[in-house]
Amino acid sequence: MENSGSGSKEALLSIAGIAILAIALVGVSFAFFTYSKTGTMNNVITTGSIKFSYEEDDALTLTNQFPQTATEGKQNSTFKFRVIGQTPANSNPINYTVIAKAGDVQGSKVRMKDSEINVYVTSTGGTVTASYGSENGGVAGNSTSGFQIASGKIAASGEEQTDSYTLTMWVNESVTISDTDTKATYRASAETNGGANTGKAVYSNLYYSLKITVEANDSI
Repeated sequence: MENSGSGSKEALLSIAGIAILAIALVGVSFAFFTYSKTGTMNNVITTGSIKFSYEEDDALTLTNQFPQTATEGKQNSTFKFRVIGQTPANSNPINYTVIAKAGDVQGSKVRMKDSEINVYVTSTGGTVTASYGSENGGVAGNSTSGFQIASGKIAASGEEQTDSYTLTMWVNESVTISDTDTKATYRASAETNGGANTGKAVYSNLYYSLKITVEANDSI
């Protein structure tokens, strides 16, 4: 009976030992198990192409000008320029601003004041984008540092967009210039010296000029 009991214990111990060994083996097998697979689909990001440019036609040249009314001045020759842009669809639109700045110095001539000049700008379709002059105290801002004459937005449509503008200028009718030698006063197109027409061109030493700058940035 004792041997029998001892044999049972040994059998139980053997079974327990096998179970423990099986658990250990399973644990080891999972510890060394890994899985890796590379997909077949490419995930790609690429950059888009943005086109933006400024084009202008022949410069505006107005000679032998005398002060004019707004009605007369708007009939002057015009300077035409275009802002052209194209951005990919679903990207950000491009906002731009058109700035007028003082042009080059012209020898010994005297540059007229901003307040003595009217600047009139229209966009595609005839919409007025800027009208500065005697009606509102002269050109807005300072042409040396620049003043805004137009602004727009290039839509993010993928299609090329062209915004066209025309600009003209004139000496406004509020201008009065005196010839210090003869004390004659010249206003508008009238030249008088005590009621007499002197025929002397005192305007010939005056000028006013602008250059156009376009600034742009995308919009979130």
